[in-house]
Amino acid sequence: MSRPLSPLVYLGLLPFLYVAGVGLSDLSSSEIPLAALAFVLGFVVILYNTLDLPYATVVFACGSLFFALELLFALANPTGFGSGVNEFAWGILLVGPVFLYLSLVRGEEGAGVRLLGLQLALADSVLLLAAPAIRASTSRPDTAAGLVSAVFAGIGQQFAGIGALIVGRSAVDLPLRVSNDPWFVGLAAFAVLATLLTFLWPVTGGGRALPYRVRVDSPPDADPSARALLSPQFREVLRVSSLGAGAPPGQYPGISGLLGAGFAAGLFLAALLFDPAATLLLTSIAIAVLCVAIVLVLRPSD
Repeated sequence: MSRPLSPLVYLGLLPFLYVAGVGLSDLSSSEIPLAALAFVLGFVVILYNTLDLPYATVVFACGSLFFALELLFALANPTGFGSGVNEFAWGILLVGPVFLYLSLVRGEEGAGVRLLGLQLALADSVLLLAAPAIRASTSRPDTAAGLVSAVFAGIGQQFAGIGALIVGRSAVDLPLRVSNDPWFVGLAAFAVLATLLTFLWPVTGGGRALPYRVRVDSPPDADPSARALLSPQFREVLRVSSLGAGAPPGQYPGISGLLGAGFAAGLFLAALLFDPAATLLLTSIAIAVLCVAIVLVLRPSD
């Protein structure tokens, strides 16, 4: 049985909930209810499994199988099963980033798996945000069926464009580059922060989370009557071996470095927004300076 997620991880759901809201707003008013129902059902199934509630594995397996079959039906014949299948399929796609995030960014997973889950969830979100533009560029219908088809078409076009760049072609089609949503970028910082905080939380060698307190209360004085029962020699041993003060307050490890990195990332995004070309040059210079600094710091002393 997996351990429940740290409450910090749920902070990272904000960008994916935003993507779901934007995705639902791309539909007509008649298509929103069924798509929203699919999103809510998918979210409940994933959360039910994450919280390790009774029969969580069975509920998750049955729900995943149902959603996968529903997507296959929508892709196999977008118009043959009626618009309801496509509306439900779009809601399932919108809950995909939540599925990736909560499934892989877990407390018992290693750092690499958690970062991979975060990256996949963010990439899926960018694809969903770009779906309306992909649909418009391919003349697909302005419906849920068009959005569902555009998502999978966008995956193929993106990989084809990356392959073209690798072989040296310059005129390539990268559909994900049309997705430029500053709100999503800002909210994605919460997902990054939540994931990094799961690395920093103090744990034992077995991976169990340690308690964290910002202050330590002074322990109550020992009962004089209890001390009177001890021999003078034993009281002297206790006095010599006891510290004069209690343990220091718990400190969140690495918080100063995390805040510094967050501030630097914010400056980078601001510079990228106003002058992308200059940002690339300054980033290259900064990386070179950082490499030199690391070499100097790690150089063995004489």
